[in-house]
Amino acid sequence: MESARWFASRPVSRNPSRGKMERCDRSRAAFSNLVRYETRLYNALGVRLTAEHSLSTGQYEFMWFIGGWDGCGANDLAIAVGATSKGVDCMEAAGW
Repeated sequence: MESARWFASRPVSRNPSRGKMERCDRSRAAFSNLVRYETRLYNALGVRLTAEHSLSTGQYEFMWFIGGWDGCGANDLAIAVGATSKGVDCMEAAGW
């Protein structure tokens, strides 16, 4: 009998999918906040890399990728004429 009173005292929702929508809205908000935080963090890293090492985040990521390969040389990369080779040329000209 106790459970019947509890059930009867619950508010009746006019829209049964409302709970699902609220969860969906919270998930979207959380994802959006996470993306904004990641962007701010990436931008702050870029500012610091530029100030301390005169590197852009793109240059750093390229060097990080190359650094992960032991004994990696230009022939291993098979760099063709394009944005990647131009990036390497710019980094070499800057003394990297």
